[in-house]
Amino acid sequence: MKLLTKTNIYTSVATILLLLVSITTAYLLIINKIDSEQDEHLLQDKSTVIDLLKAGETVMLFSANVGEKISVKEIPIQTFFQNKFRDYIVNEEEADEGEETFTYRELLFQTSINNKCYEIKISHSLSEGKEIGEYIATAIVIFLIFSLAVLFLLNRYISKYIWAPFYKTLGI
Repeated sequence: MKLLTKTNIYTSVATILLLLVSITTAYLLIINKIDSEQDEHLLQDKSTVIDLLKAGETVMLFSANVGEKISVKEIPIQTFFQNKFRDYIVNEEEADEGEETFTYRELLFQTSINNKCYEIKISHSLSEGKEIGEYIATAIVIFLIFSLAVLFLLNRYISKYIWAPFYKTLGI
């Protein structure tokens, strides 16, 4: 095996490993940012719901001002005091006919207002954010594959030029 080929193999393997780590890291960072943005929106909606409940508004008004899905249920006693976030998928069987499957991020919390306790669920769709994240990740993969091909060819050309005096000395 020629020295030039061996050098190219080592460089290519190291570059591919670096690119795989970079792609995975970029994708995870994008998805994490999308989830944290959704959490911020849900917490803003939480404060809106609390304000509307304090003002004595009806649940129908909540749907117009808050989230994509909202559920307000009066409960006898408040059992937890922290926000609970969870992701869930609405299967095609549960969705209306002709709709796709959607992923939602839900905020579940309980609050006490005017001596009444409420359990409230607010949900937002994650489908658009996930699609954007996947689109960005795909664009990064395409760019990095193109970069890998250019780096491979450039490395081969430069190495051939650099090793030319060595091969000339050997008489190859």
